[in-house]
Amino acid sequence: MTPEHWQKVKLIIEEALEFQGAKQEEFLLSVCGKDKELYDEVKNLIAADEAANSFLEIPAHKLVPDSDLHTKKITQGKKTVAPELKIGELFLGKYELVKLIGTGGMGQVYQARHIDLSTMVAIKVLNTYWTQDDDAIERFKREARTAAKLDHPNTVRVFDYGVAEKTCYLIMECLEGETLRKRLSDNKQMSLTQVIDFAKQVCQALSMIHSKGVVHRDLKPDNIFFHQKDGREVVKLLDFGIAKLTTFTQGGAPLTNPGDIFGTPHYMSPEQCQGKSLDGRSDIYSLGIILYEMLAGRNPFEADSTLSFMYAHVNTPAPDLIEFAPDLPMALCQVVMKSIAKDVRERTQTAEELWQALSDTANSTISNRANLVTVQNKLPISKLPSVATTANTLIVKKQEEKGITTDKLWKMNYLLTAAVIVVALSSGFGLWSLSEKLSTSATPINTSASTVNKNLETPKILTTSTNIPDLSQFVLIPSAMAKIGRELTDCLEIPGCKIPDEEVPEHLVELESYYLSKYEVTNKEYQEFVLDSAYTPPEHWKGNNFPINTEDYPVTKVSWEDANNYCKWRSKKDGISYRLPTEEEWEYAARGNTNNHFPWGNLWKEGLANIAVADENRNPLPINQAPNITTDKSPFGIFSMAGNISEWTSSSFRLYPNSNYKFKKSDLECKIIRGGNFSNAVVDSRTSSRIWDLPNTLQEDLGFRLAVSAK
Repeated sequence: MTPEHWQKVKLIIEEALEFQGAKQEEFLLSVCGKDKELYDEVKNLIAADEAANSFLEIPAHKLVPDSDLHTKKITQGKKTVAPELKIGELFLGKYELVKLIGTGGMGQVYQARHIDLSTMVAIKVLNTYWTQDDDAIERFKREARTAAKLDHPNTVRVFDYGVAEKTCYLIMECLEGETLRKRLSDNKQMSLTQVIDFAKQVCQALSMIHSKGVVHRDLKPDNIFFHQKDGREVVKLLDFGIAKLTTFTQGGAPLTNPGDIFGTPHYMSPEQCQGKSLDGRSDIYSLGIILYEMLAGRNPFEADSTLSFMYAHVNTPAPDLIEFAPDLPMALCQVVMKSIAKDVRERTQTAEELWQALSDTANSTISNRANLVTVQNKLPISKLPSVATTANTLIVKKQEEKGITTDKLWKMNYLLTAAVIVVALSSGFGLWSLSEKLSTSATPINTSASTVNKNLETPKILTTSTNIPDLSQFVLIPSAMAKIGRELTDCLEIPGCKIPDEEVPEHLVELESYYLSKYEVTNKEYQEFVLDSAYTPPEHWKGNNFPINTEDYPVTKVSWEDANNYCKWRSKKDGISYRLPTEEEWEYAARGNTNNHFPWGNLWKEGLANIAVADENRNPLPINQAPNITTDKSPFGIFSMAGNISEWTSSSFRLYPNSNYKFKKSDLECKIIRGGNFSNAVVDSRTSSRIWDLPNTLQEDLGFRLAVSAK
């Protein structure tokens, strides 16, 4: 559409809106003449303008401020719809209407209580205007059936639907929380970590609905809800149904009419604005506009009317995201910009592709930020006592949290360097005193992965190490936005595999760089600890001696407390702050940011790791013997993470965000164990597999390896 053509269309629409019904039709026929394409274009845009100003204007979840609203009639344009139901009455003989919680062009939404089950539901009742004939009611039924089949953790569940005296209704899940619109209005912009977690949940939902041939068609911040349930927060997509599900067909009957335009102009795709047939890429565009708004704090387009917004989506290039969010990496901005390409062929094609691209660039971003801090600590100040360097690092991290740019951080480093040198040389004040005062105002970043449930979080670790571990025995794992956990359908290629609830869902955690030992701690290494500190040896040793010829075998039958005490002893001995890895650090070291089930790849073959097969009896092997150091090797070069022995981590048991696992109180007293072992089945040796036990547990297939924070 050229600017000239748009001006012509706009003038026709402005004139046409002065008329109603038959007079408007007569006017359009006279102006458009035999130009059917122009006539259809104008009609579609007029329909879009009307829909945008009436169609579900007040979302189903929005609270109505007027408590007397249920006694009034609601008007849409010049049409008066049926009066609402009365609060306190029974609907369908079993739902007590508690309150009206929303109203819009399509109907009203009530909160109701099931009188037998005492559970709360939401009931959406359509205005009679939308169901005046049998065809409309049949269309509602078809679309309601489709909506009811969209069963996903990130979509609103539809429990029931029906028609009572030509009143169409939906019985739906009742939500508690707030919309993305509310959150954006409060915070304007959201952090990269928040946006990535949000995008993952939305993309998962879109992937499911698109696989069923359904297009949402009205993605916008008002239709995305942060649902609070049992102390967890879940992103939910709202308002799938009724007259805007899809242009696909079921049994040969279209669910919506081709050429119908529904949606909200701020977020409509170009093809949607033009009344063209839609597929999942239209939703990708809408989500891209939402992500742009979340990261930039504004919509990419500014317009003063519905039609102007629609014209902008079709014709006006969106300004680069980097212009409004200069602190974001270019690669991430490019991912968002690709998702809002006007040509569907140039746009991101699937929700899975969008999520993967966002995940990869976010991971790269976190790594780059960590590398920046590492370089800063190598400035001339590093020649001063290590405590000054620590203070410098803490201040840099504190300023990063305040949003100070990279250039300013570099200048601050040099200024801080000069200040410390001047103080040290001129006043004799002492670097320790200066550092101590500086560090009291700065908060070090926790080395363990952040979690949603702070009560179950692994205690924070502040290392004071001035040395790095032996790099022939340890591998440096860079900072990352790491994939942790799985989805329920992730292991179909492994016979007999079913992902348990405690591994679900896959989510991102931010990890700082750390060192992880290539091998588990051996009998010989543990014996040195036993002898030096008069510590009680494992129960199967003879006195202080491990079984003959097993010096290079991993030590086993050690409790979590034993492993932790070994770390303390060796830290004092070597001057390095050793510890057990967190479970997130362990999993990331085993799989990287891949979806691999095993350290070496995605498929199991006999002999790749020391794992039990077909109930055979096996024993542990030396750490330096095949297959431990040949095929059982992670992307980072860490050995024996699938087989040989399982390993303690520093992490206490906790639920993954949005997990459906029903934990017992005793679980909270346990420590997480990771990795398969010589007595495990293949399905239990996957990189994401979790087990847990009490800290005093002793097992012949359980040992540990060491980690060191890289700060």
